[in-house]
Amino acid sequence: MRFARYIAATAAIASLAGLASAGPVASVLIDGSSYELESFEVDGQFRLVPAIYNFGDTVVEALETPRDAGATIAYGLAVTDFGAASTFAFTFSMPITLDAGATTIVSSIVGGMTDFRGNGVSISTTGGFGTIQRSWVDGPTDLGVDVGASAAFGAGPAGSLHTYGSFATGPVAGPDLSGFGTLTVAVDFLSSGDNDVTVLTGFTDIVVPAPSSLALLGAMGLVGRRRRA
Repeated sequence: MRFARYIAATAAIASLAGLASAGPVASVLIDGSSYELESFEVDGQFRLVPAIYNFGDTVVEALETPRDAGATIAYGLAVTDFGAASTFAFTFSMPITLDAGATTIVSSIVGGMTDFRGNGVSISTTGGFGTIQRSWVDGPTDLGVDVGASAAFGAGPAGSLHTYGSFATGPVAGPDLSGFGTLTVAVDFLSSGDNDVTVLTGFTDIVVPAPSSLALLGAMGLVGRRRRA
C-alpha cells in the first residue's frame, strides 16, 4: 500500500490586471485521490484559507502567503512520503483578466530532498509529462515555460540533504493573452517513499507592460524635443 502522511503546502495567487468573479482553485491528487484546499479573495488578492486538512492518510497544512504581482501563481510544498513511492499531482488555478498587448512570462522551481534512511532519494516526472512543473492558460494553451527535471541521488549517510534545481526559464516573450480567463500551474511528481522528504517552491508570472508607463515615456520624449527646439 502506498501512502504519504504529511504535506505542508502554501500558495499565493493574485492578479493586478483585474479579477474575474470566480474564485481560485487549489487541489492535490495523491495516489489517484483528489482533495481541495479552501481559498478566498480579499483586497484584490486570492489566498488559501489557513487550515490543516486530513485527507485519508495525509495531513495537508495550508498557509496564506499573499503576493503583489501581475497574473502570478507562487507555491511552496513539503511532502514526507512514508511507505512505497507515491505519486503527487498538485494543481493551482486562478481567474485572470489581462490587458491587451504582448506579454513576458517567467517560471521557476527549486527545492531539496532529504534521504531519511540513507538508501537513496529521488523525484521523477510522471503522467507522461516531460517536466515536474507545467503552466498554461484556459483549456489548455501551454505558456512555453515548463520546468523541472527528474533527479536521483545514491545511498549515503541517513538524513543526507540534496538540492533540487534550481530550474528556471524566461523571461519569454509571450502573445496577447487578454482573451484568456484562467492561469493554472500543475506540479506532478513521483517521490521515492521510505520516509524521504521532498520540498519544492515554484513560481509562474505573466506580465503585461503597463500603459501608464508607456505613456510616461512618450511624454518625456516630447519634453526633450521641445527643449532641443
